[in-house]
Amino acid sequence: MTGNGNGNGRARLATASVLIVSGLFYAWDVVEAALNLQQLITLVAVLNTRDAELIEAGLQPAVVPWVPAVTAILLPPVAFALAVLLGRGRSLGMRALCLAAGLAVVAALTLSVTAFA
Repeated sequence: MTGNGNGNGRARLATASVLIVSGLFYAWDVVEAALNLQQLITLVAVLNTRDAELIEAGLQPAVVPWVPAVTAILLPPVAFALAVLLGRGRSLGMRALCLAAGLAVVAALTLSVTAFA
């Protein structure tokens, strides 16, 4: 037996570690977006408790901005999948860089979608 199997096992362990740690960051973005949606629905419900008074005053009742909210929830898993695909077959450093860049893209797009909502 040669020592090649041990080095390959360490490389797989390092790759799995990078994927798991970065996956936790992406998962945190999903949880954060879901909690934001929950709080937004609660806020809209509280604001709309006086629908009749709003309509009499000529104002529109508040609505939940579903497209930005759902986009913020779906964006991290899609970006994670794309980053994993782009990093496939590359060195560990490049794979980690792809995952970090994907996380930065998620943060920027989530902030942009939230700002436009």
